[in-house]
Amino acid sequence: MKENNITINCLAFQLSMARKKVQKWYERYLEEYGLSTSYVYVMEVIKEFGPSSLSLIAEKIELERATVSTLLGRMERDGFIERLVGKERRSMEVHLTPKGKKVLNHALSSLQNADKELNELLSGNLDEIKSSIQTLNNKL
Repeated sequence: MKENNITINCLAFQLSMARKKVQKWYERYLEEYGLSTSYVYVMEVIKEFGPSSLSLIAEKIELERATVSTLLGRMERDGFIERLVGKERRSMEVHLTPKGKKVLNHALSSLQNADKELNELLSGNLDEIKSSIQTLNNKL
């Protein structure tokens, strides 16, 4: 590709490439716990909001319900969450298991280390980059 090619200069292309690389960066820190970043996002929603519905989780992490349902199935298989009948008999609530709670605490600590190392790699500009991306997300 030439340097003046639209895909090189297009923000969507650059963000897509960066997202893939950043996700790989963080997932290296989660490997030893058998987690993906998606697992952590789901567990953080449950930690913050308590037992949660599939709809709430999907809304908070901005994924389709079907995608979250598949993700919850894998997380349940791996012993990080359990789905129980909710307050209304027709609803299901997702709960963290003791294993999920324990591994989440370790994972969050590892992700803080990932942030520190990424900040060093970016010459101390990680907070500025996060702020710019948050502004973009809020305005679009």
